Amino acid sequence: EFLNRSCRATYAGILILRGTWEKAEQELVECADRLATIRPLMVADATVRLGELRRRQGRLEEATKIFEQTAEHPLALLGLAEVCLDQGDAVGARDRAEQYLREAPPHAVTLRSAGLELLVRAQAAVGDQLRATAALEELDWVAKLVATPPLRASACFAAGVLALATGDRDRARTSFEDATRLFHRSGAPFEAARARIELARALAGLSREADAVREVRAAATSLRRIGAAAEASRADALAVEFERESPPEDSPLTRRECEVLRLVADGNSDRSIAAQLVLSEHTIHRHMANILTKLDCASRSAAVAEAIRRSLI
Repeated sequence: EFLNRSCRATYAGILILRGTWEKAEQELVECADRLATIRPLMVADATVRLGELRRRQGRLEEATKIFEQTAEHPLALLGLAEVCLDQGDAVGARDRAEQYLREAPPHAVTLRSAGLELLVRAQAAVGDQLRATAALEELDWVAKLVATPPLRASACFAAGVLALATGDRDRARTSFEDATRLFHRSGAPFEAARARIELARALAGLSREADAVREVRAAATSLRRIGAAAEASRADALAVEFERESPPEDSPLTRRECEVLRLVADGNSDRSIAAQLVLSEHTIHRHMANILTKLDCASRSAAVAEAIRRSLI
């Protein structure tokens, strides 16, 4: 019976991945209750997965308590790292991901993959591109070695996160497109929706707001369908943000050009604008040349005045 309960806990983890959350919760609660009687030391195997379900449901306080109660379980470290990222604590996420990887044997490549993806995301958020790249290289190696759609999706997603953090929006777009497709193929709706949200960020950065809104709205629908109401609400808010940032329909300028011109109006130099938007100075020069042409102006100050007159910025 112990083996049966242990297998059911693993099965519940698969149900979580598949987005069948109501059935997963039922399995986990039953497993935990029964294991508490026949094998108390193994209760954490079911309980830690319940914590992951709570995290995906947006119930972060409950998830944190569960992960802390099952702190000796390896998945608890990953869960706490995810909660840290959900709450904007990239340093905390990095520390827990690194601890998980220190304890994961080098030969256990599939076990390491989850920690590696987390570490890429955390290091990218911290701004440590060198270490993020090193973690991504190991994850890419694992994905090529194992070559399953979920691992390939994970590697694509991590590559997109790093590309977006370094301002390479075209590479981020293609990486997130691949991740979305592979997660869908793997039957992982939560991960697929997360990839679509990041794809929307990349598209918005490329001044493709309409496409970004479409992707994030689709992600919100998928999240709401599986019970991830909190994530769905955040996706809806992001769609509103993209819509608000879009220039007027009759605007001759793209969103990025409007953004550049607003920063010019605030007195920023091209170097400062490039740093703030994570772009090259050459790209800023090109945007300004396009702006001057579209607004038929001879100088930056004249372009700012014309854009204000036409309510473009």
